[in-house]
Amino acid sequence: MSIEITPHVTSLHVDLSWFPQPYPPNVFLIRDGGEAALIDSGFGDDDSYKARSEAVAGLSLKYIIITHHHFDHSSGAPRLREATGAKIVVHRAEEELLLNPKLETGDVEIAGDGEEQKKAREMAKKWREEAAKATPDVRVEDGDVLRVGGLHLRSVHAPGHTAGHLCIVLEE
Repeated sequence: MSIEITPHVTSLHVDLSWFPQPYPPNVFLIRDGGEAALIDSGFGDDDSYKARSEAVAGLSLKYIIITHHHFDHSSGAPRLREATGAKIVVHRAEEELLLNPKLETGDVEIAGDGEEQKKAREMAKKWREEAAKATPDVRVEDGDVLRVGGLHLRSVHAPGHTAGHLCIVLEE
């Protein structure tokens, strides 16, 4: 399900029945003049990949901007980059956490011993491994600007949730 927020910003929501939290991750499409960027990639599962691929069809996807390394925001990036040629963008302080899932202390805690919890833990391990394949093509610092069409996307370093958490300001 896509929701247009402004003429340049669309929310790309995918309902995931297997996701162990109340809301799947937000992914936003920023577009102008035939060029586009994704803010986060979400998961790399087939449903998420299909929805995001359909959303960028006919556009030149320049960037996949990962706000932080947690797999629900980053594990779809390698597959989307392979299909589109987009560059993966992260804040410099987030790169080591993204590429080394062994440093992760648990972005999604899944308690319990039931079959559903066991399956969720197995999927979490898979998504962490997928996210670790999202080798950055572009590393940004606070204040750096990326262009998409005539739009300017300013990087804002916002540590707290993670060390290199990144916010994007659409200046227009």
